Amino acid sequence: MKINDEHFDRFKKEFNKWFEKFGLYGWHIIFFKKDLGHKGACIVANCEDRIAEVTLNSNLDNDSIEANGGIERTIDIFAFHEADELRHYRIEELVWRRMVAETDIREAIHELIRQDEKLIFK
Repeated sequence: MKINDEHFDRFKKEFNKWFEKFGLYGWHIIFFKKDLGHKGACIVANCEDRIAEVTLNSNLDNDSIEANGGIERTIDIFAFHEADELRHYRIEELVWRRMVAETDIREAIHELIRQDEKLIFK
């Protein structure tokens, strides 16, 4: 299914909703809509510069849309997924480093826990 501007606006709005709920402050987010093949959406982030590029596939698979219960729900799920992935991006980045201090991993995990606290107890 071809994604129109209304779908793309919904994706950005839903991503930003979860971005704020997770407390992901200090990031510069750039949105794109382009063909991603079989992927529904993706995110690429630079933790040092705090820049993330979030892309929604311009052609969503009809089977995926049907499996998720419609286009709106599919877009919402993809937006949540990419926002949640950004929450975990720092841990992934640390894992790819050759030398990681245990304190770095613990700090990154506690960053996620603090975000959960804000989300759950707010």
